[in-house]
Amino acid sequence: MAAVTLEDKSIWEDAEECLGEDVLRMSTDEIVSRARLLDNEIKIMKSELMRISHELQAQNEKIKENTEKIKVNKTLPYLVSNVIEVFTVFSM
Repeated sequence: MAAVTLEDKSIWEDAEECLGEDVLRMSTDEIVSRARLLDNEIKIMKSELMRISHELQAQNEKIKENTEKIKVNKTLPYLVSNVIEVFTVFSM
């Protein structure tokens, strides 16, 4: 399946026809207010994008730290001990 991008004209063809009719019917003030609304939506989406990318970066750092902790905890410790035999003497 081909990825559809914002530059594809097939997405915008129908929208331009409907939008053109709406814009022709609007007054100048309505067009300006709609442009402001679009600008506000763009700002909101950009801030949301920044928030999500920051959250993604934080999650990736957590994953990296946890994988390092797992590596450290997987290493076997050096076992150092003394083996002592205990003989019990039974008297008969």
